[in-house]
Amino acid sequence: MIGFSISQSGVEVGLRRFSTTANNIANALTPGFKAARVSQVDQAGGGTSVGSVQVRYSQGPLELQEGGFSLAVNGEGFFQVETPEGPRFTRAGNFQVDGEGNVVTSQGYPLVPPVQIPAGATGMQVASDGTVSAVLADGTTQNVGAVNPVRFANPGGLMNEGGNLLSASPSSGAPMMGGAGSIFFGAVEGSNVNLTEEMVSMILSKASVRANLSALKTQDEVLGEIVDLRG
Repeated sequence: MIGFSISQSGVEVGLRRFSTTANNIANALTPGFKAARVSQVDQAGGGTSVGSVQVRYSQGPLELQEGGFSLAVNGEGFFQVETPEGPRFTRAGNFQVDGEGNVVTSQGYPLVPPVQIPAGATGMQVASDGTVSAVLADGTTQNVGAVNPVRFANPGGLMNEGGNLLSASPSSGAPMMGGAGSIFFGAVEGSNVNLTEEMVSMILSKASVRANLSALKTQDEVLGEIVDLRG
């Protein structure tokens, strides 16, 4: 029945919106996290379906940090890291220096290209162009590498791999150097989640699901009465 189909599709869209919104809220404090939105498309014969889940890549606020090797990209770039599954990309700049001096993510994945801080270094500096320098024990400064963010022709085509990591796809295109933005050292980019918008979205999603579930229940009761009358 058309009525059942319309109400059922409304429930499915509402639940998808609710779960996406809940994930946004849960990651409101996750460095570099980007909020997502569910789009819907009209179906032939009535009703709607989930069109796509679109990530908003607007810039999040810069948050100053103490200690570690905190970085932020001011622009459209992504940090590249190496994982056992291959290269991954992230806006999360909460890096740290491991026991061997390598700059790695919180999961232990090294930055690409690699940056290694010499043993005994008393300080670190990262210029806006990404040049990394270490202050040695004798007071001299040594260039130890560079942070080179990459950009994509279509960041919306990046694939979410979990853990705040993304992978390239044919839709996103290959990573490109240059024009990816400047680097801030001693800060991370906060999430771009707007909690007020997310709470409104959650309330509307719940209301939509309840209304469509109620419609389904009513249609089921009416159908039951028709069957009883025919019996």
